[in-house]
Amino acid sequence: MRLDPEFLRPIQHRSEEAQLLRANLKVRSAMVEARTKWINTIRGLLRSFGYKVSGKAPHTFAERVDKMELPGELRAVIEPLLEQLDLLSGEIIHRNEHLEERVKDLPEVEHLREIPGVGPVVATYFVLTIDDPHRFKNSRDVASFFGLRPSMRESASVSHFGRITKEGDPEMRRLLAQAAHACLLTKADSELKSWTLALAERKGKGKAVVALARKLAVLMHHLWVTGEVYQASPNKIDTRAA
Repeated sequence: MRLDPEFLRPIQHRSEEAQLLRANLKVRSAMVEARTKWINTIRGLLRSFGYKVSGKAPHTFAERVDKMELPGELRAVIEPLLEQLDLLSGEIIHRNEHLEERVKDLPEVEHLREIPGVGPVVATYFVLTIDDPHRFKNSRDVASFFGLRPSMRESASVSHFGRITKEGDPEMRRLLAQAAHACLLTKADSELKSWTLALAERKGKGKAVVALARKLAVLMHHLWVTGEVYQASPNKIDTRAA
């Protein structure tokens, strides 16, 4: 600490507005998680009796089950969960509408949504978690802030790299991984997608998704600070310009 005065830095506190919006997003996330758990419970119960629920859309799951011809006793078992699913899905829709309204006051969110795989929830939570982008001198520091950097052990001149540190906000890390999966599922070609697919062939899909999540975090901060527009293939554009 005496040799490096920068070792200890002042803590960056988020604004009260950012804290409230993040709280709203966390409540929404808890609702989505609960809905998924209840849907899986109902699917498992019906499957054990030989019934299969078609479709994947969670917000219409209760309606699809209602249209099925089920025995009265079996329907009575799952009816309480179906009623709660209706209420929960309605509240999630309300939260999504509220989020869309609040996003209009955050122009940087729309800017970050240009990146494939980055939706309104991911972009909003990213902006609210960082709050002040200039708190990081380098965009690569954001990856460490979210625990997406590999852990390291040093012995003499040898460095050993292990799993990611998983420091920071676990919800943001989960959302970035979700955005990475969504990016790989997009039909449009991009350097991000090509790079990840090539890495997946060498290291496996799991490690490639984590690496892409880290790349997305760094890219989002870079675009936020510089104001640059996302380009799917920047190297090709630079070549034509040259």
